[in-house]
Amino acid sequence: MKKYKNQLMVVLAIVLIALMLVPVWLRSGTGGAVITLSELKKYVILPKSTNETLVLLFVASPKECPICPQVLSNVTQAMNIVKTQFSKQINGTVVFKVIQCNNFPNCSNKEARVNVIWYKVPQVPILIITTNKLQIPIDPTGLGPDRLARLIVGWITVLKHAWLPPPVGKYVLYFYDSSHKSTLIDTIEAEALQKGFKFIEMGCQQYPTNCTNTTVLSTMMLLGLRPQNLPLIMVIKNGKVVVATSPTTFDSVNKILKALQN
Repeated sequence: MKKYKNQLMVVLAIVLIALMLVPVWLRSGTGGAVITLSELKKYVILPKSTNETLVLLFVASPKECPICPQVLSNVTQAMNIVKTQFSKQINGTVVFKVIQCNNFPNCSNKEARVNVIWYKVPQVPILIITTNKLQIPIDPTGLGPDRLARLIVGWITVLKHAWLPPPVGKYVLYFYDSSHKSTLIDTIEAEALQKGFKFIEMGCQQYPTNCTNTTVLSTMMLLGLRPQNLPLIMVIKNGKVVVATSPTTFDSVNKILKALQN
């Protein structure tokens, strides 16, 4: 029953998430700023355990960010809703923290500055949700408390169920649904297995409206995939994406096979 509720929450949040999505690897940040190891240990805010989720709201002074006070009020109310109405849907604890970065992105406060750099904060206000070594940014501007609460719960569910590549190992991921498949996938799979890669299929009957596997759905959502992005092959080596392309042409397949060879 609990697993079913988690799946249901993902599906209910899917429309909002698709509209609000900012893919993780496309986020801009504070560039080449450097954090020393001592600053990192002292100031960076991270989940204390795999059971904890952090919801971080980055804001600036009202003078710099006139909408920040209203956003802060909306997010605070949303977090109260999350903790009182959705606690059963969230497996673990949720910690909410406000980080005020005056003079963004330089920040007059050292803790704020370190976390702005660490989380590659592109703007204020912004929400960063992080759990299980995964994170996602959300622009909360213009969203009321109820909608924000459901969006936050949906993203927490996605982050908790998404597949995270192990730091060591070779993997080929195949994303597809019944309407978006590759006729060349058998060749890719055979070559991947021969080269010592683990071949993982992540498919739905119909993405995103009919996807009963929570891990598959959450992983696709986290990557920012839309139906038109499918089918998709990702070649991953030691936790890093080497190639991501649609395996629908001989040129793209050759690109994948080359990555498997190297």
